[in-house]
Amino acid sequence: MTRVSECVKIPAASGDPSAAPLRRRQTLLCLVLLLTAYAVGLCRQIDEPWIRIHDWNGAFYSQLARNALRYPFDIHHGMPLVAVGENAAPQDRSIYATHPAGLVWVIAAAFKLFGENEFAARLAAIVASLLSLSLLFDLVRRWMGLPMALLAGFVYAIMPLNVFFGRMVNHEPFCMAAMLCALWCWQALETPPTPRTHRLSHLAGFALAVFFCAAIDWPGFLFAALFSLYAAYAWRRKRINGGLCAFVWATTTLACAAVTLHIVYAGLDGSWHSLWSIFTARTGSGADDQIIVGNAWTHTIENASLVAIIFSLIGLTGLCFRRFRNLVPIDRLPAAMVLLATGVLWVALFWRQYRIHNYWGFYLGPVLAILTALGFSIVKMMTVRFGRIASDGLLVVSLLLVIVAGQRHSDLFFNSILCPPEYVSAWKRMHDRTPKGVIVQLPWNPIRAERFGEYIYRNITPPQMAWYLDRPFEVAPQSSQPAQ
Repeated sequence: MTRVSECVKIPAASGDPSAAPLRRRQTLLCLVLLLTAYAVGLCRQIDEPWIRIHDWNGAFYSQLARNALRYPFDIHHGMPLVAVGENAAPQDRSIYATHPAGLVWVIAAAFKLFGENEFAARLAAIVASLLSLSLLFDLVRRWMGLPMALLAGFVYAIMPLNVFFGRMVNHEPFCMAAMLCALWCWQALETPPTPRTHRLSHLAGFALAVFFCAAIDWPGFLFAALFSLYAAYAWRRKRINGGLCAFVWATTTLACAAVTLHIVYAGLDGSWHSLWSIFTARTGSGADDQIIVGNAWTHTIENASLVAIIFSLIGLTGLCFRRFRNLVPIDRLPAAMVLLATGVLWVALFWRQYRIHNYWGFYLGPVLAILTALGFSIVKMMTVRFGRIASDGLLVVSLLLVIVAGQRHSDLFFNSILCPPEYVSAWKRMHDRTPKGVIVQLPWNPIRAERFGEYIYRNITPPQMAWYLDRPFEVAPQSSQPAQ
């Protein structure tokens, strides 16, 4: 019988590009092709209005970014500000303190460079997603070799979860890029010898990535906490020295503390009880249950396609068999487990949110891509006994099935409309016909108030109206019912 090692040659994982089966230029060419394919999907409908599923987030954070540039610091104190119009009265403004403020400032920077429009907002998310693919490709190449990096990168670039939500103006694309950047910097720190200047740059890169991730959203806190635990584990196993372990703990602690203090004292008037109420409000059942439009299984299928899930399960199952373990050098992957644990715990802790939001499993995307690539490799290894033509043919057919299934689910996302275009047109007309300073009278109440402890958050729904109308408003006397 032909031995497995003779059927499929697995390249040694190494940080040296010359150790890969292809030379450096060929490796870069493969990465460019993957990035091009991913960019084509991400840039689809890049400048269209906020009308698609979860474009609520794009309109909302674009509104906050515009207000960050429009209102002085002594009003918002660096926190997101909900307000419509250029000179909203104090009673018509509200601080948004349920998330860190980093995302708003990233989008505000994009607006400063490219103007206040949908294109600029989505472009920021697209750049972050392309960076994520580049980092994932290089990490997998170092861990498992170039062929596996190509397969994992290919799956990641066509997965509906990444193609559609990778361009979503929300926290996920930016946190993902920061997490992968931290892992990429850590790879060099954990595998010395490294030149002193390079080591210092990787230390700085790791610290900035952790701080940026925490400043964007709460998953950054979870990632930082898990990485601190991993650093302690690596120190006990003598993988790193005590100084590097202390650096990780100091970096993660300072980053999370700084962001938390900013939220509490700049957004919640010093109320720690309100912060706890914000956290616990997302774990149990609540008012958002009424908007659940699917379930966890439906969202999983839509995000990855059934074909990719089947191959990922094959890859996961294959890890239980000794003959396939040489595909995944477990000893090289401990730090990568931090990313896996972050994604799993984020879904487990906020399961209700996963039932509500299609994108809640976004942080599992890299692991799903790697497992799917592993499934492809296992199927190829198992069928090589039938001949190289049959084995390669099955691999090609499998890849085509993943492409077709992924494209179908991506089309469903891109064709889904939640905010009717005629509403957007009406708000734009109202904006164009209303001079600055004139108050628009609305026949319904768009204000939705939420209480978290002592903190009351006054939201304006739908956020598309706030973005496109952009004129101060008042509610007609007969309209006392809040927006649903």
